[in-house]
Amino acid sequence: MPEYPPLIRPGEELQNLPIFIAHGKNDPVLPLTYATDALAYLQTLTSNITYHEYDMAHTVGEKELADLIDWLLAKTA
Repeated sequence: MPEYPPLIRPGEELQNLPIFIAHGKNDPVLPLTYATDALAYLQTLTSNITYHEYDMAHTVGEKELADLIDWLLAKTA
């Protein structure tokens, strides 16, 4: 989304914030470029990012949820 940079507050606190980004490659509602642009912008602020693309449209899939659960469990271990 073009408006995301002003909504993200840069600073040291972002360096320690784990970020999970997931997006469907075939999303007709939010183009994949929204996710890749957000990723590129966030990478200028932190390296603590996990990024996944899935072969799906604008939905939540089982593989995405499994990846998110694994990511959350790893972050809370």
